[in-house]
Amino acid sequence: MKKSPILNASYLFGGRGLAILCNFLATVHLAKRVGVINFGWLSFSLSLTSYALILTDFGLLTLGVRRLTQEPEDKEIVSNLLSLRLFLSLIVFFLLLALTLLLSKPPTVKRLIFLYSFFLFLNSLSLDWFFQAKEEMFYIGLNRLFSSFSYLFFLYLFVKAANDYLNVPKLFLVSQGIGLLFLFFLYRRTGATFNLRFDAKKFSRLFLSALPLGLTNLLQILYTYFGIIFLGFFGQPKELGIYSAMHRLLYSTLIIDLITSYLFLPLISSFYSQGWEKLPKLFSLLTRLLLSLTLPISLLVSLFSQPLISFLFGQNYLEGAPLLCLLIFFLPLTTLSTIYATGLIAGKREKVLLFNTLIGTIINLTLSATLYFQWKTIGLVLGFLFGEVFIVTKNFLSLQKEMTLPLKGFIPKIDREVIRFLLSREL
Repeated sequence: MKKSPILNASYLFGGRGLAILCNFLATVHLAKRVGVINFGWLSFSLSLTSYALILTDFGLLTLGVRRLTQEPEDKEIVSNLLSLRLFLSLIVFFLLLALTLLLSKPPTVKRLIFLYSFFLFLNSLSLDWFFQAKEEMFYIGLNRLFSSFSYLFFLYLFVKAANDYLNVPKLFLVSQGIGLLFLFFLYRRTGATFNLRFDAKKFSRLFLSALPLGLTNLLQILYTYFGIIFLGFFGQPKELGIYSAMHRLLYSTLIIDLITSYLFLPLISSFYSQGWEKLPKLFSLLTRLLLSLTLPISLLVSLFSQPLISFLFGQNYLEGAPLLCLLIFFLPLTTLSTIYATGLIAGKREKVLLFNTLIGTIINLTLSATLYFQWKTIGLVLGFLFGEVFIVTKNFLSLQKEMTLPLKGFIPKIDREVIRFLLSREL
């Protein structure tokens, strides 16, 4: 039985919300305990690992969700997908190791990257996507909460001074392992099983099917973390630390975008399978809802950026206030982009999404690098936002070619129509 969107959203907001709160408190604790420079190196190392991580996903998780939603009779998708991701993780691990050895960075930074790289194997065995396809959002939220709370707990126990920053990746890996074991336990309780096996033919078919989605995800990660990676190579350590803190603060607000991607892919996919008549109304309704949630948050954070930063991170990070005032408006942009991207994925138009994301990423990277040498980190943020404006606009126009999306959907409001849909899935 399909659950109502508001019930699934409540599970995700509950679990994910508390998880993000734990991660946010972990960020605040790290920023204060390890100092601006060490915090910047931790962010750089994890961001570099995130780039590698996307090569083990490569759109396979999104493909798996769509496959289980639209073809639930496929009994081999779990075994095939987990086996392929584990194989990719092994390849990417050695590539990242080789890159780390070639980097002209201090030995401690190389050690951080090496430790974080073991997350590739843990993440490849994650079953989040399986429960997402089944719309069991309660389990996903609980999994995130267990991992994040254990991470925060371990940080408070073992990271108390600047020199303790080398413990952070180890504690991160242990906490992620706890979440992984929890989902394995739940998966086995469903009576389902999987077998890890190497099958070159099945791997090839699955990989090629996911290729457009994989390239899109790679580009999304590339432009999301480009500022941190760029500053890690070309900026000053203090710039990296301050920018990383503001980026983490932005990321803490992206729970709405995360829930959007988890909640609405199976939902929109099911509407596509039922026919196209209700889709324009669905996208209009979702746009109104998401703007109503994200715009007030962006305005409030922008208005109170200085006291917020001072309270959370301390006086050493106040230089980041102008960055946060701009960065926070990435929230409504990326949330709308996710909705329209989800529509393109559900409609099997991954190549269109890939093209839109590619051009937006090129704009982001080009403008960010160019404007940095003009206006420093403010230039990085402007390039970041301009790239996202292009992507959300192109994704919207791409959907317009298949259906007429009313412009009144851009008026943020939560009315009876929205509430009825959230409660009953009825349009």
